[in-house]
Order: sequence, then C-alpha cells, then structure tokens
Amino acid sequence: IIIKEMISSLRQTHPFRFVDSILTKNETSKKIIAMSSPVTGTILLEAMGQVGSIILSEQERFMNKFILISSLRNVKFTRSVNIPEIFKINAEILSIKQNHAIVKCVALKNDEVCAEAEMWFVGTNGI
Repeated sequence: IIIKEMISSLRQTHPFRFVDSILTKNETSKKIIAMSSPVTGTILLEAMGQVGSIILSEQERFMNKFILISSLRNVKFTRSVNIPEIFKINAEILSIKQNHAIVKCVALKNDEVCAEAEMWFVGTNGI
C-alpha cells in the first residue's frame, strides 16, 4: 500500500480526519510515523488512534474491517497542545490476538514527548 492509500484507508472524513500525512512506515508494517496538527489534547489523542488504525488496516486480520478504539491505557500528557502546532505521531503494534490489537502511540513536538498511550483496538465486520 502506498502512503496516500494508507491515509485513505481511514473511515473518517474531513473535518474529522486528523492525520495530515504519513512520513514513514517500516517494512514489516509494525511501525508508522505520521504528522498531525490537532487543536486540543483530546483531538491529539484521536489523531493517535487514527494513526494506530492506519497501521492495523494493513494487517491481514484487520483488512476490510471497522477498526475501533476499545480501550486506552497508560495515557500521559506531558505538555499542553497549543495552536498552531504540528506533532509527529509514532505508532507501533505491540500485539495482535484474534480481532484485538494493542498499539503504542507517542506524540512528539521537536523530539519531545507530549503524549503517549497504549491504545487497544477491535476489528469488526460492521457497526
């Protein structure tokens, strides 16, 4: 999948799509780095979830599924979100079991960690 197709795999559309671009993806499809310019900490957390769902959409168990955040764990904000700021979001798949996955997401501004979370996802055939 090329990078533009990865962003288009999001089910969210404007104005609810908060991923601006994908910078890199590793070859095993377990890590991804994206850019986002959220307006609040809550939107930053949603952007982190969207990046997590992009990387999961490439995994065989999650292809053609609705990918939903089911739980957030160890969420930490280490600084406030100010307008206008652009954040780099790193996402790495920690585990996949059946239709569940855990993705570690970290948001950075100038290489400083601003937010991090373990995001639990579930893949379903429909809502």
